[in-house]
Amino acid sequence: MGSPPRWPNPWPKITATVNDYSDPRTGAYTEYTRGSSVLEIENFSERTVVAGDSLSAYSMILYGNYKEIEVWGRIKQGVSYPTSLADLEPISDLDLIHVGEVLVHGGMLLDSMAPGPQPKKPPKLGFRPPPDVKLPRGMEIVAADRFDGAGWSEYITTFPGGGYVVLQDIPTFVFGVHAAIGARPISILHIQVHGSPGTMYFGDWNNGGDILNVSSFPKHRVTLQKLSPHFANDAWVVVRSCKTGQDRELLRQLGQLWGVNIFAGTGDWRNALDFNDGKYVVIERDGTEYYTRKMPDQIQSSLARRAWKNW
Repeated sequence: MGSPPRWPNPWPKITATVNDYSDPRTGAYTEYTRGSSVLEIENFSERTVVAGDSLSAYSMILYGNYKEIEVWGRIKQGVSYPTSLADLEPISDLDLIHVGEVLVHGGMLLDSMAPGPQPKKPPKLGFRPPPDVKLPRGMEIVAADRFDGAGWSEYITTFPGGGYVVLQDIPTFVFGVHAAIGARPISILHIQVHGSPGTMYFGDWNNGGDILNVSSFPKHRVTLQKLSPHFANDAWVVVRSCKTGQDRELLRQLGQLWGVNIFAGTGDWRNALDFNDGKYVVIERDGTEYYTRKMPDQIQSSLARRAWKNW
């Protein structure tokens, strides 16, 4: 009998050429190429086996040899969203994989779940003037929760054009934004959902919707990360959910994941009138955090942006 399967230590270094892509129908995926051979990876670490696949063929593409085959595992029974190696089972028979099954590359999973750089935290969050927003060229998107009855009026008062996405949960939010932007980058994304301190509610959380906070973030990280390549440099995300800005950790994680500036509120959002009745929280891409008392015109509505000649 051979020795039981185990994970490599250290993990071998991938030497293939890497390219990230997006398909509005299927989401983000990555291609690893060596010569004319291509290995397509979904969700940053998953491979759906097709006819003719083998672990040794995967190894040749990724590493340039046939021996690195213990990097793959299967998702353990009962696990919906693998977030660590504990959620995977190493493959016991490395010569036997099945067409249609999903294999997970353990090293890629670890890389996708690694925390981003921690933002600089000021000793005390003070007030500053509103940020001098210069939106990059790209697409403006409003992603609104139809479960929130004010969705249509919020959409109209937020801006009269751009792309409108109706969401029911986090997957429909992500794939809806993908479909709306096409090949264009995202310049500004408004997320109009219900909220509470440190929490966003995507859809009816009692009936198939999703709750997003620090505790559930690892579960949804891979899905949310599909948007990361599609934000323009220095893009803004406006979190229009009530009181979410009272606890900033979720906002920090979203900002790090997407590489964007975050604008949120500590009070209730009155989206039909387009303001928050508390303080505004700004978390810039470099980690700078502060309060401000006014929403910049460039963020508030596209009509204001046209007046400022900033679109």
